[in-house]
Amino acid sequence: MILDAQPISDGWGAYYNQRDSRWASANVGAATFPVWKIGCLISDLAMVFAHFGFTSITPATIAAHPGWFNGSGAMFNSALNIPGHRTVVMRSPDPAWIRAQVGAGHPVIVGMNLPTGGTHFVTLTGLNGASDYWTNDPWEQNAMHVAFSGDWFDRGPIYEAFAFL
Repeated sequence: MILDAQPISDGWGAYYNQRDSRWASANVGAATFPVWKIGCLISDLAMVFAHFGFTSITPATIAAHPGWFNGSGAMFNSALNIPGHRTVVMRSPDPAWIRAQVGAGHPVIVGMNLPTGGTHFVTLTGLNGASDYWTNDPWEQNAMHVAFSGDWFDRGPIYEAFAFL
């Protein structure tokens, strides 16, 4: 499950995989859950920080911040504050709202309820045609700037989204 270090970046920013050996075993906040198990949102947030020029922020530095998580490893909204940027949190977002945000050049992290149970977060980085997006997926190996089908139901319906303006 743990992967060799994956130092990937491009003009958009850095790609961080939650299973990267540099932080995969680090605990999330005070919880006993490691980044590789529950760190998709942490890794996505680190990618957005990097996109905005905060290149010293990694999944490890976010996971080590004790005030950003509850005892179960769930992230508080205060962790979503990126200096110089506004974060919009949407519960049950409309697909048109997501498309408008991404189309305006704003990174959007989306949380999905997976058909198999559990949740997963990915970062939408750009539009890819009429109904698709470019995404950074923190679970799949080397999944920076990969096509993400606009068919949310294959991966699970989106239950929340974070747009960074």
